[in-house]
Amino acid sequence: MTADRTMVERILSEAQAAVDSAGVADEFREVAFGKAVDMLGGTVVPATTLAASEQTNTGSGSGDRLERITKKLGVDATTADFFFDPDEEDVTLAVPRSRLDPKRSEATKQVALLYCAARQAGGYDDSYTSTANIKAKVENMGVLDSGNFSTHLKDIEGLSVRGSRQNREFKVTSHGYEQAAKLMNRIKGGAS
Repeated sequence: MTADRTMVERILSEAQAAVDSAGVADEFREVAFGKAVDMLGGTVVPATTLAASEQTNTGSGSGDRLERITKKLGVDATTADFFFDPDEEDVTLAVPRSRLDPKRSEATKQVALLYCAARQAGGYDDSYTSTANIKAKVENMGVLDSGNFSTHLKDIEGLSVRGSRQNREFKVTSHGYEQAAKLMNRIKGGAS
């Protein structure tokens, strides 16, 4: 354990020294320090990741969020762009309502899964998405069945649930991200 602690202290010290000697601007110090730790610790980090992080710090974060969503869901950028329009505050579902299932119950599940996956992959939510946020998106997409909304949410494959009925939140599981990607590819391919 002491050897591990010594190694961690050495990596942190060297990373701090590297950032200091490089004269990194204040707004990029946190990102640079993290990248230095990754490199010194043996984690390979592509240069494009740093460039995307710098864009977020200079105010152009929607591209970074879309890139994160694309990567997490394992879909191509064109597909992600067809479904999602992220900004700094939230992600909008860009997919037309006509491409969703014609049944409100199924369309509600589709919107909830896609929205939760995008919010969590894009870094809007640390781990769980609130029922209130999901309901607003479902209503915005024109598929809200308010009398059965809670029941529909409980039946979504790939979402885990926590909290009471009034404060319920949903987390996308690994299987859920796979389901979201399959759904996106199926919808974009023309079969809803």
